[in-house]
Amino acid sequence: TDTHVVVEEVAMKWGGVMPADSGEILAQDLRQLVDEAAPDLIIASGDLTNLGTLAELRSFQKAVQSIQTPVIPVFGGHDGNEERFAGEAGGTFTRNYEEVLGPTYYSFDRGGRHFVLYAQENYFFSEADQRRKERWLWEDLALQPQEREIVLVMHTPPRLAFLEQLAAYNVTLLLHGHWHSSKVFTHGRTTVASAPPIGFGGIDTTSRGYRLARFGEDGLELELRTLDQ
Repeated sequence: TDTHVVVEEVAMKWGGVMPADSGEILAQDLRQLVDEAAPDLIIASGDLTNLGTLAELRSFQKAVQSIQTPVIPVFGGHDGNEERFAGEAGGTFTRNYEEVLGPTYYSFDRGGRHFVLYAQENYFFSEADQRRKERWLWEDLALQPQEREIVLVMHTPPRLAFLEQLAAYNVTLLLHGHWHSSKVFTHGRTTVASAPPIGFGGIDTTSRGYRLARFGEDGLELELRTLDQ
């Protein structure tokens, strides 16, 4: 999560400096992750870039294409910031992201489970697009058989009211980023988990890393893993 890829050296507001073209470092981190964890797929839960420029998005794309394991991207607010700061209020600011990485919300089935990737930061979408994506979300969830486990991924943490809406569906895991820290809690049948950024440490002093999720007949197992310097 929160890779914040840049293509020139920049001081980050939470401290530290991201070096020029951090996409190259991300590619190294992804290779280490694959060697250590051998995952079936990797989900990157938003703020993939720092400003959402085409150059940053293409640097992220180049990094994830350097490994064989599929990397599933999720839109985060930073990935639309260039357009939002330059555009007029009330618009949709996802054109750069969609040009390079694809849709900002979608779903797929894998390993007997249903994965939903959802962009919920409404201020990056026009009112019409907000209604369209919200209608899609609830219709997509309603289409799933009750026995099929659902994994929902979005960038910012869920509000309590949203979690209570999810109680009508078999959402067993909700993954998010944004907080730059490691947090896990349960609400009803749903486990909610975040991880520190893969490229730099968390604001809670956790080391940089990722969260490994293992699905099995006996349930879900989550493990927080750190990356070496």
